[in-house]
Amino acid sequence: SAKNWDFYTYYEPQYHWINYKRNSASHYHYDEPHDNIPYTNETNLVMGRGYMAAINQDSYLSNTGTLNNKDFTYDVTCSGTWPEHDSIVPDMSKDWGFNLLGNPYQAYLNMSAFFNGQTSSGNGLSQAYWVYVAEDDKYMAGNVDASENEALPSTTLHPHQAFFVRTSETGTVKFNYAMATAEPADYSYFRGNKVNYPLVNLYATNEQGSHDLAVIEFNRPDEGGSVKMKALNNSDFALTAYLDKDYSILFTKEGTQRVPVHFTTKTEGTYTMTWETMHGNFTSLFLVDNKTGARVDMLHYPSYSFSATPDDYAARFYITFNCTDVDEYTTDGYEDFAFFDGSDWIINGEGMLQLVDLTGRVLQAEQLSGERNRVHFDGYAAGVYVLRLSANNKAMNQKIVIR
Repeated sequence: SAKNWDFYTYYEPQYHWINYKRNSASHYHYDEPHDNIPYTNETNLVMGRGYMAAINQDSYLSNTGTLNNKDFTYDVTCSGTWPEHDSIVPDMSKDWGFNLLGNPYQAYLNMSAFFNGQTSSGNGLSQAYWVYVAEDDKYMAGNVDASENEALPSTTLHPHQAFFVRTSETGTVKFNYAMATAEPADYSYFRGNKVNYPLVNLYATNEQGSHDLAVIEFNRPDEGGSVKMKALNNSDFALTAYLDKDYSILFTKEGTQRVPVHFTTKTEGTYTMTWETMHGNFTSLFLVDNKTGARVDMLHYPSYSFSATPDDYAARFYITFNCTDVDEYTTDGYEDFAFFDGSDWIINGEGMLQLVDLTGRVLQAEQLSGERNRVHFDGYAAGVYVLRLSANNKAMNQKIVIR
């Protein structure tokens, strides 16, 4: 009662946040035509629907009622009324409807099981989802078909966490308790023995520190990915990989030689691109700036700074590459390759070692060059972590306990 707050759900037909205070003068989005949305406030939270709370200080949100563990369906819509006025990513497509759902279980929701569990009534769903990342104040795209990547969100969502999905048809989605799991992913990008294709994480950052991410996966058997989500990007600029539309995560077929990279901004300024590669031995990788003519060797330079204005054309950049085929890249589950000697961890093997917590954050990373290495983990809270050692297109994982 002593805090300022707002509480929202999302209305797909007009792509608008519905504030439950909208009938009062405190309605945050009181604008035409949205103030006339024919929407009735719920008196109880609806299973399967997502909600957003906005508060002005750290707080606790307490819910009352009966927790759900049953199977049910939830209606999703596709109105085809994507707003034309959004200039950040122009006219992505009017063929998709974005719906805000919520994990209805007091358990983690396995997104692979969620998408695989849809029946014909839910076959309009793509394999993509978007979750809010408070640290970056934006929605991050995930895709259950994507390769392992610490830059992407987890494939298991927290109990009662909200997430966006996109659908090409009005219909229903199915929730069942078989989609729930008591355990989160050991780290956000764990995929077991799934093939991991070579990829580039491409970041754009402005002078204020805001950033955007585009992921390009190469040599895939198919094309597609996760499109850029318009209207919910809180930055005034956007970075995308382009195929037939703008993508946050783009899959490109084997034989692709050039990938367009789009950059748009609402304000003039200086921006910096940085990058990292995964899962491949890249023999060449270049970023080309069509405006300035610069050709940046991404394997030898860590970043590229450039000036941009709202009048610049979107198709300013492209990437060219050559990469060793890594179709046999696997993550081999859990193996014992590390042991504690009373003061340090002894690591048997060489390659990139990462210490990852159970929320998916990489806490420490270092390159090991010898057959046996001594590593010290200092300052971490007592608990369970995952060690990941990757080299030569192979990866090993081991759960450890820091006391």
